[in-house]
Amino acid sequence: MIIDGDKYEVILNRKTLKERIKALAKKITTDYRGGPPPILLIVINGSMNFGVRLSEELQSAGLNHMTESVRIKRYHGENQAGDIKIISEPCIDLSGREIIVIEDLVDEGKTLNFLNKFLEDKKPKGLQYCVLAVKKDHQPLDFEIKYKVIEEDL
Repeated sequence: MIIDGDKYEVILNRKTLKERIKALAKKITTDYRGGPPPILLIVINGSMNFGVRLSEELQSAGLNHMTESVRIKRYHGENQAGDIKIISEPCIDLSGREIIVIEDLVDEGKTLNFLNKFLEDKKPKGLQYCVLAVKKDHQPLDFEIKYKVIEEDL
């Protein structure tokens, strides 16, 4: 595929992506069935489409859940070399709750490590991560990614 003169490789076609998200939703439903409804914490803006699709599949699979969002900004520039900040915090109390963080891509891993520390300080009952894809050259993560749509590292 060529976009604006740059060549890109298609990793998954639309049909396969939908099938994988549906299969992942079934796995999450199995893991959380019978417990309190988890909160899907969608990292916006990048993960919004993935989060909405996953939420729809979870609903279809019969898992009651809530959705919430968090917005993170990584600043670049002379005085702010990669500083990470929470721009918009979740509106609900996360303490004692089951949280599933929804992220589209683990690139370097710095932002998710920052978010993980932020969320651990909120004292959730459980904290899991669900990502669309992971780049292979990311820094070590402070947590395990339990759910991946694309299992292969990019």
